[in-house]
Amino acid sequence: MQDKLISRLTDFIQFEQEIRNATSIEALGFTACNYLRRLLAYDVALLLLEKSKSQRVLSISGVSDFDPRSPLVTAVESLCNNPQVPLQSAHVHLTRELPRDTAQKLSDIQLQQVATVGLKPVNGKHNNSKNSTLVLTRDKPWQKHEIQLLQQVGDVLAHAISALQKSRRMPLIKTLIPGVKPDWRWAVCGLLLVSIIPVPQSVVASAEVTAKSPLVVASGLNGVVEEILVRPNEQVTKGQLLLRFDSTDLSHRKNTLQQELSLAQERLRKARQHSLNSTIERSEFAELESQIELKQLELDYINESITRLELRADSDGVVLFSRAQDWMGRVVSTGEKIMEIADAEDNQFEIWVAANDAIEINEGRAIKFFPDAQPLQSVKGSIDSVGFFATLSNTDELAYRVVAAPSDEQDTLRLGMKGTARLYGKKVSLAYHVLRKPISAIRKTVGV
Repeated sequence: MQDKLISRLTDFIQFEQEIRNATSIEALGFTACNYLRRLLAYDVALLLLEKSKSQRVLSISGVSDFDPRSPLVTAVESLCNNPQVPLQSAHVHLTRELPRDTAQKLSDIQLQQVATVGLKPVNGKHNNSKNSTLVLTRDKPWQKHEIQLLQQVGDVLAHAISALQKSRRMPLIKTLIPGVKPDWRWAVCGLLLVSIIPVPQSVVASAEVTAKSPLVVASGLNGVVEEILVRPNEQVTKGQLLLRFDSTDLSHRKNTLQQELSLAQERLRKARQHSLNSTIERSEFAELESQIELKQLELDYINESITRLELRADSDGVVLFSRAQDWMGRVVSTGEKIMEIADAEDNQFEIWVAANDAIEINEGRAIKFFPDAQPLQSVKGSIDSVGFFATLSNTDELAYRVVAAPSDEQDTLRLGMKGTARLYGKKVSLAYHVLRKPISAIRKTVGV
């Protein structure tokens, strides 16, 4: 008798050791359902674990896989999820004493009794653990000592399940800081420490590569553009003909003035001839002479305007304008800009920072330009000037104009290239950098 008791005690200790060695819930369920035969005799053992506020079968003895819609599984789940069935401790449920629906499902698979033991830990430290149940089925009646042993087995399983569930919650903290007990206070402290890390404040804005000191090509007279002899972004040399104005109106006015001048000169000649035979007042000669001088001045102005019918490049560079078709036949005024001539190597970044995104940026601060055509590349630069007033940008958005210069020569940059620029300001805490826009939006909404 004593040898048999020692043998059963040894089996229980070995079973407990195997349960504690389980590294996952699945491994624990397999061990519990299959190795429990050393201590108790049963037909089928099932371990249920809470999922989505209801208990579901995790493991079944004798099989590695099972159909979750099988009659046995659905009947046991109906039993453990019925609020009218007590599952707090080891208990044997007779089918005739169970609620009608559950009893019917058990009777369909010819089960007259089912032994269950609730595995919810009784220690207050584990109140957040999920409910689980161990279910055993057999035809032979259960003895009192077997129910007591089943309760001891349930306590061992409950402790092991609780430990595995707890290790799943914060495995990273246990791995990085061995011996440190996971707690929400650690997470709060870590968040506070990260939030005060100083980072450079930054803002993202649209940007474009523009010429630093372009030479403006403007109209020298009121006229109509007849022909543009260059293409956009074409390299031109000094003195090269760029465009030509329509000369029809000036030619017509020149011919008219020449005829009027000849007529006035002929009148003066005849007046001088008549003065030899008649008395002509000096004021008449003065009036005719003034008319001739006025016509001559007008003719000189027309001749000078004709010389401005052709615009030529005043320096070498790249000619910048939209399209030739946009200017052909267009009436322009004196001083109106038609195109620009720029040095392709002398460029800058023109950045438009939205007024509601503006941060404290000063001259000399660093920037990074990310071209749209080459998103994986970036060009560093520094701020040269910042607009004092916010003006309308090309997108009709109120923004500050910021001009920055590339830090070094870049072969990838070309005039007219568009992209995104990141401007860096002074260092602030990470929490302020992240929450600046939400706080600003709340302040505007609430009015504080």
